Amino acid sequence: MSLDDQIQAVLGVYYQGLACKECGASVRIGEYECAHCGTDFEELLREWSGVIVNELEAQCGLDT
Repeated sequence: MSLDDQIQAVLGVYYQGLACKECGASVRIGEYECAHCGTDFEELLREWSGVIVNELEAQCGLDT
């Protein structure tokens, strides 16, 4: 998988959007807590990162 393909895979997941699980507010790059309700985004960002890793593994044929 080329670097450009990897970048496209990451952007594809990113464009699906992230929203606060508590209030639904959009998550912006660099935010670690919700600007609307104050919810910590640690768990949400870890889940999102896992989706990216899984997508890259799937495109590389590494999924188990």
